[in-house]
Amino acid sequence: MFKVEEYIANEETMALLPERDEMYQTKVLEKDRSFMIKTSSLKVIEDSCIFYGSSYEGRRKAAKRLARLHFKAPVAIHPEGNIYSFPTHSPKKFECSWIFPTHIKDIAPGKKDLGKSVILFSNLQEVEPPMIHKS
Repeated sequence: MFKVEEYIANEETMALLPERDEMYQTKVLEKDRSFMIKTSSLKVIEDSCIFYGSSYEGRRKAAKRLARLHFKAPVAIHPEGNIYSFPTHSPKKFECSWIFPTHIKDIAPGKKDLGKSVILFSNLQEVEPPMIHKS
């Protein structure tokens, strides 16, 4: 697995997962590769929103208002490019993963813990991020 300095979410991004590493904070899953980055997943989401012409705060506020969600609202990172993501926890928490739903093929109960969920992506890669089912 290789490592990069900065990252902007794109149409290949499937998930941003927290990583406990001395130098790297996030594992990026794309359709054909995975790698580590130094920045937090929230910083990737913020930088990606700016890259595509908006702010994270603006996108978050719009989602909360339009969807009437107060917790874990999805973020329209780049609507024209169909790039959306939703957090599994409060975005400020280290445990927060960001999932990009356009790549989800299926979601099933956890294999070892039925309180968890296994996400199957379109490339048949599975992840079981910790999730909070209630807010």
